[in-house]
Parts: sequence; C-alpha cells; structure tokens
Amino acid sequence: MAKQDRMTEGSPTLCAPFLQIVDPTAIYSYTRRFQELYLVSCVMLFCLISVKCYIWSMTFYGAETWTLRAADQKYLESFEMWCWRRMEKISWTDHVRNEEVLLRVNEQRNILHELRKRKAN
Repeated sequence: MAKQDRMTEGSPTLCAPFLQIVDPTAIYSYTRRFQELYLVSCVMLFCLISVKCYIWSMTFYGAETWTLRAADQKYLESFEMWCWRRMEKISWTDHVRNEEVLLRVNEQRNILHELRKRKAN
C-alpha cells in the first residue's frame, strides 16, 4: 500500500528531489545547444559529401588523360582549399591559414591523392 500511496497523482515521486535541484532553464539551454550542434554537424557532413561527390567529380572529368605539371598540382591544391573555404564561409581577408581550415572541416589535403588513384585505375 505504501508504494501505491507514493505513486498517486499529485504526490511527489522518487525523482522529485533531483528535479528540484536542476534549474529548468539550464535544461532548456543544454538541449537547445545540443540541437544546434547536431544540426551543424549534419549540415557539415552533407556539405562534405556534396563537395566530394559533385564538385570533385566534375573537376576530375577526363583526369586520366591529364599530364600533371607542378603548376597544375598547385592549381588543384588551391582549388581544393578554395572549396573548403567557401564551404566554411571564410573570406581571404580573415587571414585563416590553410591548416586551420583543414582542421575546421576535419579533412586532409587529398585531391592529388584522389587524382593519382583515378589515373592508376
């Protein structure tokens, strides 16, 4: 009977002391921040997949027949960094180093590696 009396409507439950300790606004701000971070990570993942799927496939069109000179390699690496900077909305006037951009998108420079892999197949 004692358990039924405790669980009746209007009476405090076993977890009531914990709910009184936690501020409701703190819970709301935590869940709001979690939702924002989740949304940002999903958008970032979609952008990474889109860049690698659509942009690089058009860039590599006919790449099997290319003769890569040093200048061409430099242009390809510059294009890769330009794509990551555009995705992160980083202006060239912000003076953000390439290594920092790669850390933000959690990627490495691999456009030349992908190109060599396609030429090998």
